[in-house]
Amino acid sequence: MIKKIGKITILVILGIFLISFIYVTVMRVAGITPNIFGFSIMRVETANMEPAIRNGDVVVVQRKDPKNINVNDVITYRATEGVEAGKTVTGQVVEKTENPDGSYTFTARGIKEGCVNDYPFSDSQVVGKVLCKIPVLGTLYDFFTRWYGWLVIVALMLVAFSDDIYNLIRRISDKKKDTPAPDEIKHPAQPQLNTEIGNEISRQADELFTDLDDPTD
Repeated sequence: MIKKIGKITILVILGIFLISFIYVTVMRVAGITPNIFGFSIMRVETANMEPAIRNGDVVVVQRKDPKNINVNDVITYRATEGVEAGKTVTGQVVEKTENPDGSYTFTARGIKEGCVNDYPFSDSQVVGKVLCKIPVLGTLYDFFTRWYGWLVIVALMLVAFSDDIYNLIRRISDKKKDTPAPDEIKHPAQPQLNTEIGNEISRQADELFTDLDDPTD
């Protein structure tokens, strides 16, 4: 019972990991930020917020109406200018301006010393407000997205299902042993056929000798 629960637990964990990894990868390739009920789990791609949030950390981002984002909030946005163009950047809002059409323009800056990425960007580039950082998850993400991480996953599956694999191999082996070789396969009709042929030959021989011994000929 305990082994069965352990197998189910490993399957569930691996299943969740694989589905999440595939989902996030597909969304990123399509240029879409994946979110569930307005929340996104994102991996930080820059070092702007070090040491509070390091490059490679995983953070929870909540989608927010731009009017509810204020100065000093830490947000994630899509950069279109500077050396970080094309990246998803995390920074602290240092300026917020409301435009005549009701939209907003933000300026964000990293807290890392010497960080100067303080150019303005529109509210359409904002992904959301950073709620928290998830410890260790960034390290696990790095590990399991490399070849040796996948090797560990395969090894865990082999260990978890080693008994089942062994039993399957044993059943296949036993089945091969029980299967007779072609030369050993018996043909039930063969002995009967041989007997009939022998009887017919004997009858023909008896008739022949009877004709030879008949003095009337």
